[in-house]
Amino acid sequence: MTTWLSRFQIRQRPRLVVYAALLGVITVVIGVCVLNWLSSASDDRLAVIGNFFSLGTFLLALVAGIVALAAYSAATGLPDLKLTFTLPRGRPNEVKFLVEDADVQMADGGQSIASIIVENMSRYAARTPAVIIEFRGAGIRQGMYAASGAWTVIARDFDTQNVLAVQWDGGPNYSIHGNSPRHLPDLALQGLHPLGPLEQAQIVFKLLADGYSHPEIVLPIEYAAVPNSNP
Repeated sequence: MTTWLSRFQIRQRPRLVVYAALLGVITVVIGVCVLNWLSSASDDRLAVIGNFFSLGTFLLALVAGIVALAAYSAATGLPDLKLTFTLPRGRPNEVKFLVEDADVQMADGGQSIASIIVENMSRYAARTPAVIIEFRGAGIRQGMYAASGAWTVIARDFDTQNVLAVQWDGGPNYSIHGNSPRHLPDLALQGLHPLGPLEQAQIVFKLLADGYSHPEIVLPIEYAAVPNSNP
């Protein structure tokens, strides 16, 4: 149903013009037929006219329902959210941490502060937006997690208390307007480290809003040694 409504929102004005014209045609046809039967000598013309009025009422109600559905669809369209995740020394949507020792795979320092932008590519507002970030095959050490009031921890490892997922909520009075970006609060990833093989470490983003859910965005986590600047 949601997909059908999304497709139905294309070219709303021409459709509404067609619906209005259809209503006008039905009204004219009903009027002409009623006048014609009123001028006839048939004994059951009142019953025929009554049946025709019933059919006309049904058709008018049907078209009116379609028009109302089109108007509702135009007013409550779906957003189209796009994520941009950036680390201070990385490219957009690249999760790569530079470490002094390649054997120590853990995010540290100022390079672990992530900037997150959510852009609404649709003209329809994203109401009550939320972003969930899951660490799969990875986690943030409990003692190193820089707690933030904007990001709420929603999952921890039972034994180690490593942070496994955080969430940001815009709230009911917050929206991302159509064709505009929103900068989310920075997220500190200090202490993020693999919990198993590095090739299985991932950050997964879930973008949500009223009536909207973006497919999961999965980014692999990488660690690279700081390039040696000495000649």
